[in-house]
Amino acid sequence: MKKLLFALFLVLSCQAQVLAQGLNLAAEDPNKPTDLALAPDPDLPHGKTATVRGLANVEGQRMLVRGLGVMQPVVVTVFPEQKDARVRVELFKENWQQAERSEVSADSGRVQLRFRTEGDLGIWVKGEDGAPVPFYAVVWVGDEVEAPVPNPFTPTPVADMQSGPSSAPSAAAGGLGTTAWLAIVAGLLVVIGGLLVLVLRGQRRGQTGATVLLLSLLSTSAWADPVEPLQPVSARAAAEAFARNQGLDAANAAAGAAGGVVASTLTSFGGILLNAREFLDSWRTLTGRDADSQPILMPDGMPQVPSACAGNAACASCYGEAQENLKKTRIVLEKLRLIGKRTKEFSDKSIALGDAASTAVPGSASGLAWIQEKRKIQDEMKNFEPVYDRKYRELMGNLRDNLQAIGRCEAQLGVPDWYNRYGFLYFQFMEGHYKRNW
Repeated sequence: MKKLLFALFLVLSCQAQVLAQGLNLAAEDPNKPTDLALAPDPDLPHGKTATVRGLANVEGQRMLVRGLGVMQPVVVTVFPEQKDARVRVELFKENWQQAERSEVSADSGRVQLRFRTEGDLGIWVKGEDGAPVPFYAVVWVGDEVEAPVPNPFTPTPVADMQSGPSSAPSAAAGGLGTTAWLAIVAGLLVVIGGLLVLVLRGQRRGQTGATVLLLSLLSTSAWADPVEPLQPVSARAAAEAFARNQGLDAANAAAGAAGGVVASTLTSFGGILLNAREFLDSWRTLTGRDADSQPILMPDGMPQVPSACAGNAACASCYGEAQENLKKTRIVLEKLRLIGKRTKEFSDKSIALGDAASTAVPGSASGLAWIQEKRKIQDEMKNFEPVYDRKYRELMGNLRDNLQAIGRCEAQLGVPDWYNRYGFLYFQFMEGHYKRNW
């Protein structure tokens, strides 16, 4: 289930390129961004890497990394081949006009940026001093870090749990299979993205005003001669180049010194295994929108639930398995919430972009066509809402089953009605928290 949900996140990220026209540019543009293909590298474990060598003039080289997740660490390292040269590295999200980060290689001889982000990432490398600058770029994207699920259970003596709040559990709810649900949502996004592309393309025929407006917002200034294509290399080749950059010839210098620089450089490129707390504390999001995409597994007001089993060795095996299943359900519920939120945002932004394009030339045929296409997008969202609701009910049924399993563990210690007295309070809170509100 986790792999299937992660696959849906990739679908969402790919469809988002319809909205990020400024990062993609036209296919015929000779200086369109180069897609960096992430792949395993034996020298940088626990993730995937893309390493290239290129030549950057004042206009620079642009690169795209697609489908990133906010719970993945990202390290971008760029350095000029010659130590006395300088390069500027800029990171972009929505378009190529507003950089989220911008740094110039200085005394260290390189720029290294560590962060996390959701969706596509644009990287722009420019020669800082006018002349073309040969450079290396290494992008490492780590394995997804699983967010910690807070323990809602408070160890409580059995004697203190003989009486407590009581509630009646809700009826069981059926659900749609995960695979079918994912297929429906993926289809929805493809339809929305396709409709928007058709409308934007419709602006080109006889109605140049809207096209000019969109391109002025989403493209850069006119380019000079096309820059040379980027050349894929290995991370080790880049590390050896950095050793030469620092004045150590990997072939002629003392083997220990050169090897030490290469090894330490590879370590700095990435290949890091992070625990969840270290990751969340140390790796900042690139934008505020990225921060909004993070899982929230301890929402405000989440109740703490008394438990005789928590921390009690007498029911450790029973309680441990039941609690682990509860954690898994919580993680999937949170992913459901984020998928719903992002799908809704995608639909709203698609409509906003279509509205802007269609009204740029008032009374045009494309404007009339957009009214029909807009209605189709709205209908697709209406179709998505019951799909979300069915999956929500299915997962809430799983959550109830998990809590009732914990209740059976509690009964072993003399708390026979734990779910009705305590567990259902937690269930009710989660039921309200994850219910669709759009």
